Amino acid sequence: GDIAGQHLTNKRRVEAMSQARMAFALLSSLLLAPASVQAIKLMNKTIPFEYPLFKQCDPAWGSDLMVTTTICKVGCLMSSTSMALNGSGIHINATLTSGGAVEAISTNPGSLNKWLQANGGYDGQND
Repeated sequence: GDIAGQHLTNKRRVEAMSQARMAFALLSSLLLAPASVQAIKLMNKTIPFEYPLFKQCDPAWGSDLMVTTTICKVGCLMSSTSMALNGSGIHINATLTSGGAVEAISTNPGSLNKWLQANGGYDGQND
């Protein structure tokens, strides 16, 4: 009885550790961005969109003013929103050319900030 019970307990412990390792691997891969996408695909998991990683202090837009303060200083939400829009394939100012092609500005913190400024997207207090 004791040996069978101990074997069952050990088996459950191994299964729990295996599940914990898989959960940790999945969570880690989600946090590691592009290289991790391949790891998730190898685990036969579904990724609805592949989101880019935009950092609010990137030199390309970090020093741009939102209202009175820079994206680097207070642009966390706006930068995160630009990642969601970009990863979902939503572009800023998509227009049709005379030839019928779609021209769009890629969504990133810099382009989203400019769009928000031009379209009343800020309340005057950098948010």
